[in-house]
This record gives sequence, structure tokens and C-alpha cells, in this order.
Amino acid sequence: MPARPRWLRAAPASIAVLVATLGMTGCTGAAEPDESAGSAEVVADYDCQAPNLFTPYEPSPVPTPGPMERPDAPAAGSIPPRFEPVAAYLCDLSGTVEDEQGIWSGVTVSVFGGDLTALVEALAVSDDAPSTGACTADLEYVPALWLADASGAAILAHWPVTGCGKTKPGVATALLKLDQTEEFVLPRVLSEPRAALDAGCAAAGTPPAIANIIGMPEDFYSVDQLIGATALAWCRYTVEVGIAVGGTATDPLESYFTADGGTFAAGGTVQGDIAVQVIEAVNAPPTRSVCDSGPNQFVMLAHAGASMNYTNTVSVWLEGCEVGAVPELRPPALLPQFTPLFG
Repeated sequence: MPARPRWLRAAPASIAVLVATLGMTGCTGAAEPDESAGSAEVVADYDCQAPNLFTPYEPSPVPTPGPMERPDAPAAGSIPPRFEPVAAYLCDLSGTVEDEQGIWSGVTVSVFGGDLTALVEALAVSDDAPSTGACTADLEYVPALWLADASGAAILAHWPVTGCGKTKPGVATALLKLDQTEEFVLPRVLSEPRAALDAGCAAAGTPPAIANIIGMPEDFYSVDQLIGATALAWCRYTVEVGIAVGGTATDPLESYFTADGGTFAAGGTVQGDIAVQVIEAVNAPPTRSVCDSGPNQFVMLAHAGASMNYTNTVSVWLEGCEVGAVPELRPPALLPQFTPLFG
């Protein structure tokens, strides 16, 4: 028999919930149970990869096409009349799958069989009325639970909840007592593309700091860790850059740009005199460049062979647009003639 699912092993059977504790607070507006959950819709098959099941918890920085391109799961509900389940499928956001495309964040599917009477009874328990007292401000992670009948048709089951919107223990307790017949991992989101893995790059990069913050230390943009390198590893990323309040698109030198993490585009190495020239260019005093928009790609540089983590790398804008209103505090940017090196 396979080991108990990770989600069910994470807490005592009397509770059997995995909770990310965000703090405790008194509240009168507790999370309300889903009073609209009537009979569940019967569909052709269960689907632990449905894109709407885990979206609030999805950590992946690379929303890549693939297994996610499928319809949403129907709303969870109670077991409809004349639907007789013979198997249960618990969908836990865990595990990884590696294939020719790279490493995918996965969903672990635990299959349960045997006598489902206790589980069916636990699912039939009514939700409590919304609480008017104090509730914890925890974020409870609840795996999707599908039930299938002998034909393979399935429903997405609604977990009964307390007045504070937290699951009652009956369903988890019933699952713990069932026979687990199978466990496997399905891919959901490509978290590390093959090209990034082969290049030794992360799927998402850290762009140069681009806020014109007064009082930053003089060595904030130091490239000292690159000095003396005869070979540089590089990872290039694309990024969406927006202009914050007070900035203008026509004069980036007076603008205040904001950017999220970059998405991997390419990686490689530069060596010898070219590496030295890149280091000298990055370390040169900033020069004014004319741009009509914010920069949209950058490279992370490190000694060849070193880990491409935050402490070993220097992030550099590729467009040559010197971003930030204070010249001494502008992040480094390479002039356009260097861009072809980072193909």
C-alpha cells in the first residue's frame, strides 16, 4: 500500500489540515461557508489539473502553456442523488515532474478505494452557520477531492466547514481510514524550462533595483565580485517595466520605474577580452541615453562556474537607459553595442 498522502501526514488525524499560519485576530467577518454549494455537477472524469483548483496557491513564476490548457473544474458540491462513488481522488499541490521541456510543479494524486460509506457520510454533514465570534486568520489549504463512480464519471466534493469557514475534521478522518490504492504526480506549470536548466539559470531573475531611493549606500551597485573574472556566466531575462506616479515616458532620467521579476530568455558565457570589456562597461560611470520607454531586458552576471544566486550576481539593464533621477544611484546599464553578446 502506498504511504499516506503528504497532506494527510502533515497533521494529527483528529485535525488533518495543513495550515499556513498568518497570525491570530478577532473577527466578526469570518470566511463564510459556501451556502450556494448544492448538488455537484457530474462530469465525464476527475481532473486534478483543472486550472481553477489551485490558482490562489500557485507559486510558479512561469505560466507556460501545457497541461494547464484545460477547462475549469465545476463548483464543488454535495453528492447528488443516485451517484454512487467507488473511488476518491485527493489532489495535493506538491511534487515535481521532469521531462524534455524541463521541471514542472506538480499535483500529487492519491487514489482511495474500498468502502466509502464513512467518507460519504462525512461529506453529507451540513456547513455551520457563519460565526459572529472570533476566528483565526489562518489560511487553510484544502486539497481538491473528487469522487468517481463505476463508470468513471466524477464530481468535485464540497468539504463541510465550520462557522469560521474551516473544514470539519470528518472528511480527513474518513480518508485516513480508507485504502490508498495508488499515488502519482501530474504536471501543472513549467517552473524551470529546459533551456534555463541547461544554461544554469533560474527561471526568474532579479532585475536591477530601479527606484530613485535617497540614502542608498555608495556600493549599492558594486560590481567588485566580477573584477578579475576571465569568463562570465550570463542569464538574460525579459521584464515588464511600468512608470510609477511622477514619472514620464519621454524622460526616463526623471522617471521612477517599477518592475517585477524577469522571465528567462537565454543564457551562456562570455570569455577572455570580451568578459573584461563587459566588466569594465558595467563598472563605468553612468552615461545619459535617450529612451522613449522603460528598459525591458536585463542580464545577471557571475563568475563562470559560480552559482547564479543573488549574492554572486550583478543585474544589469541591457537597453542602456539610465533609470533613476539621482545619477550616483542609477543601476548599471550596458550600451546597445553589448546587447548582441547576450543572444
